[in-house]
Amino acid sequence: MPARQSHPTSGVQWFWWLALVALTLCAASACRHRQVATSTPNVFVELFAVTFDAQGVRYWRDSQLLTRPSGTPENTVRVLLAKHASGTRDPGTDARMLHSTSWRYEDQGRIVLTYLAYLAPNSPLMSGAVRLRLEDIPGQAPTDALHPRPPHIAELDVLSHGLRHVAFLMAREPEGALARALDPAGRALLWRLTPTVAGQLSAPQRP
Repeated sequence: MPARQSHPTSGVQWFWWLALVALTLCAASACRHRQVATSTPNVFVELFAVTFDAQGVRYWRDSQLLTRPSGTPENTVRVLLAKHASGTRDPGTDARMLHSTSWRYEDQGRIVLTYLAYLAPNSPLMSGAVRLRLEDIPGQAPTDALHPRPPHIAELDVLSHGLRHVAFLMAREPEGALARALDPAGRALLWRLTPTVAGQLSAPQRP
């Protein structure tokens, strides 16, 4: 009975077939990773720097993409403050209070983390701030019970939400660290912005 002979060609074919399968699987995996990467939204840090006086609120807004080099969102806030401090006599951020007040998803496929920074009224960083009277601060827009996102979110809506958020925290702890960070004018104005249970801005009730 003749002995069975091996076929080197068959072994080479199996090798190339397995290599082709491996390359196909790697290509599919890389494609999935690219799809995930392209569908991941960008995250931006939005900063409202505010201060208060007898006439109302002064503020400016800026934002920056959150990246690995910038570190945490709080670090990105400090980067934005330092950018606005550039060219002033104060090399520091000059912020007395930083607080995260909200987040939102925007149609452009990005997530925005909003922070509010309180600065002293005489801070050089507030020299070009926009003035907003108390009566011009909008109340909370009505929303559907199953659709809490308002149909349109304007800049003043985000600022108003942040101010009412801080006012709520100050009302909960009138002697807390947040309240102590504010000057008398800031505390007086925020008392007037203490939200009602419905979420609207209440009428001035405290001195």
